[in-house]
Amino acid sequence: MKDKDVKKIVRKAYSQIATDSSSCCSCGCGSVNPKMAQKISKSIGYSEEEMNAVPEANLGLGCGNPTAFSSIKEGDVVLDLGSGAGFDCFLASKKVGKTGKVIGVDMTEEMIDKARILSKMHGYSNVEFRLGDIEKLPIEDGSVDAVISNCVINLAPNKLKVFKEAYRVLKGGGKMYVSDIVLLGELSEEQKNDDSLLCECVSGALLKKDYLDKMGEAGFRVKIVSEDKDVSKTQYHGIPLESLKVEATKGISLAKTKVIFLCTHNSARSQMAEAFLRRYAGDYFDAYSAGFKPQPLHPYTIKVMQEIGYDLSKAQPKELWQLIKNEYFGIAITVCKKAEDECPTIPGTSTRYYWDIEDPAAFEGSEEEKLAKFREIRDQIQEQVKKFLRDRKISSE
Repeated sequence: MKDKDVKKIVRKAYSQIATDSSSCCSCGCGSVNPKMAQKISKSIGYSEEEMNAVPEANLGLGCGNPTAFSSIKEGDVVLDLGSGAGFDCFLASKKVGKTGKVIGVDMTEEMIDKARILSKMHGYSNVEFRLGDIEKLPIEDGSVDAVISNCVINLAPNKLKVFKEAYRVLKGGGKMYVSDIVLLGELSEEQKNDDSLLCECVSGALLKKDYLDKMGEAGFRVKIVSEDKDVSKTQYHGIPLESLKVEATKGISLAKTKVIFLCTHNSARSQMAEAFLRRYAGDYFDAYSAGFKPQPLHPYTIKVMQEIGYDLSKAQPKELWQLIKNEYFGIAITVCKKAEDECPTIPGTSTRYYWDIEDPAAFEGSEEEKLAKFREIRDQIQEQVKKFLRDRKISSE
């Protein structure tokens, strides 16, 4: 389906929702009354107080409560992507106060009209609504502190454009708080071409990994806040999907990509690689390391790194699955022999590399020979890190 056709279908559906005062065609629920909107909103994280703030704006269209898990504060400028009738904007306005401002952008004229009427009716002087496309925001560069979006980006044909636009309008260090539907498995061709599923936030949704990859590609550092898989059964008849809550940060000068180095014990090779990348390119990457079966750092790791000016005496081994539980890593590099064949798949990573590097702790010989092996592996890893940076035209000098 062409992008313009997708937008036409979505605009028509949401125009009807806005103009039908009794309609509440929530994502997946197809509800048709305010009581159902209240029930759905409560199930996805809204309090009674929040739901009663401007009840006419609650159309039951969300899949989470991004304002609730945000760190929006007084004085902030907040942008809501796909603001609908203004429900989340009105909640955000209470957080930013009189010195802050909230801007809602929606491509549906009827939604914008409804939101403006409600804003005036309830006296929200710090909220503004603009007609526009979230793939081409009517917002100045670097002008907002926070971006929120609730079950809308899945409707956009070009998600990467949306994330790039959000990145453009955010100030350095600004954050994006998103609640959205992502797929946990492929849809059938029939489902992909179902107009009703498109408007119910399903057929336009991306696989979870692809969604996170596009956020990373746009420049964001991404953290998964929570995941709601129950929504598949409660609202979507078992379709393999979830409601994903994400916090994404724009770097102050350059958004850093998170890189994780992996080996079996996180006691030698991965620790060395982490140290080198932090030293050479800390302005470009956030480096981490972990192991599948972590053990304390090998004494020779500390010794050979100390010889060239790196103090790893206080470094601690990390367990892989605990580290990646709520973090998204743009790059994962496994530094083990036969890693490509034997290591498990690491979820939540965009790019994977395998460096075929011998385990120095497994080397047998005299103490001097073992120490020499650690130095050899240290130098090999140092050169691999430098090559990794050269390939990205980043100096290690």
